[in-house]
Amino acid sequence: MSVRTLVRSMWVFLTVRKHSKKKMGFIDKKIIKSEIEDGNYSITIKLSPGTYGISVLDDVNMDGKMNYNLIGIPTEGYGFSGFKHRGLKKPVFDDFSFTIEEGQHIQFDVELRYFELNFKK
Repeated sequence: MSVRTLVRSMWVFLTVRKHSKKKMGFIDKKIIKSEIEDGNYSITIKLSPGTYGISVLDDVNMDGKMNYNLIGIPTEGYGFSGFKHRGLKKPVFDDFSFTIEEGQHIQFDVELRYFELNFKK
């Protein structure tokens, strides 16, 4: 996870979906950026069997939500479990979800993405 600055905090959101297409709720965990070493941070979450998705927000202004510019482009870094985000399309749950079976352990990286608009020539 490559973050722009080690100031303030980030959020990890775990979205739960069990036995239906409807999201059943989420768990959130605040990460203190000063705990991140060499751009890497490891977190362990014990989960029951089911389908989950993880999203990470580099909440620069610490307001607990993603912020956007005037044309709708995110102004803060974000990433999703097992999903390499390309383009401007917002992913849906099925794009970054994973299923855990009884006794299974899963490990993956979340790549943070930051949009930059350069109008200079």
